[in-house]
Amino acid sequence: MTYRIPPKGVLERAVLTVMRRRGSVGSLGRLTELVAHEVGRKDPQARIGPERLRRLVVRMDHVRTTIHTRRGESGTLRKACPVCGASLETVRNRTLDGGAVDLQAKCTECDYWTGRERRVPVRYVFHLRDWQF
Repeated sequence: MTYRIPPKGVLERAVLTVMRRRGSVGSLGRLTELVAHEVGRKDPQARIGPERLRRLVVRMDHVRTTIHTRRGESGTLRKACPVCGASLETVRNRTLDGGAVDLQAKCTECDYWTGRERRVPVRYVFHLRDWQF
C-alpha cells in the first residue's frame, strides 16, 4: 500500500478551506480528520500526520491557535518548543550575589511559554482570524 505526503502549499489551502467552512475547530484530532478528508478529495493516497499539521498551522497567519496546558513536573527549562519545534528564549533574572537564574522560557515562533512548573500542551483549539483573503 503506497501513500503520498502532500506538499506544504496543498495543506495550507486545505486548512484554509476547512477553517472558512467551520470558523473554529476544537481539537487537533478533529482538524487532522477534516484536512485529511479535504486533501483526500483530490488525492486519495495523501496522508497527513497530526504533528506535521500542528507545526504548519501554528505558523499560519490566518489561523489563531489557543494552547491549553496542564502542570507537569518542575525542573530544568526546555530548549525546544513542544508545540512548533522552534527554540525557546529564556527570561533570566539577576540574583543578589550577581548570578543569574532562569525564570521562564518563551517560544520565538508561537504563543507557548513555560516556567519552573512545566506547562505541558494537552489540547489545541484553532480559530480563523478575521482577515480578508
